[in-house]
Amino acid sequence: MPEFLQRKLFGIVVGVVLLASVIILWLQFRSVPVNFNRSPIIGMGQVAAEITAQTLQDKGRVLVIVPGIPGSSEKLLPPNGLWNGFEDEIKKHSGISIVATEFADIDRGGFPAVSATSLQAILEHHRDADAVVVFNGLPLWEEMRDFIQQKAPFPKIIVVDIDMAPLKRRYAEYFSSGFLQQLVSLRVERSSGSTASPKTPREWFDSQYRVYGPADVAALVTE
Repeated sequence: MPEFLQRKLFGIVVGVVLLASVIILWLQFRSVPVNFNRSPIIGMGQVAAEITAQTLQDKGRVLVIVPGIPGSSEKLLPPNGLWNGFEDEIKKHSGISIVATEFADIDRGGFPAVSATSLQAILEHHRDADAVVVFNGLPLWEEMRDFIQQKAPFPKIIVVDIDMAPLKRRYAEYFSSGFLQQLVSLRVERSSGSTASPKTPREWFDSQYRVYGPADVAALVTE
């Protein structure tokens, strides 16, 4: 087969695989079972809003970044869950305003994190934001390192990642660089709190998730 046809075929295969990955992710996040317990992720959204307000001392302009399907306005977030918990809680802080919600392409790494190219373009365009809340995780550190070093300083960065297990080491690098201020994600250790059955979204959050800061780098690099 001629080389140009091989390249064309390879490009088609890669495109089909990427499109299939996007569709699968979209179906996973949109097809939430009726009996799905949304309380933990509602609590996660509430806590993300709380720490955003605390970080800004209840006053400032917030940019929200969510992963989206290319060419679509769909948010890759469960309905009545994470996004709603964040939105409902942030409204309680009158000094905080969401100035924009941007849709970023999905990371090619196979996780529903935002891609480096999209994240960089969005951050460049919204330099006037006081804080940026990124849903579903950050790209590989290596893909952002040069940009961060060259373009600093940035608004305060807060990341919400439902399942960071395969990605926790990358967050240690982001914290160490000063780029990342807060991370809301799964616990990497068991909760030391009450063993009683959680009832409220906040209790569910405390049982499964936690907030990480720069002082928690050691926990993030521990296997």
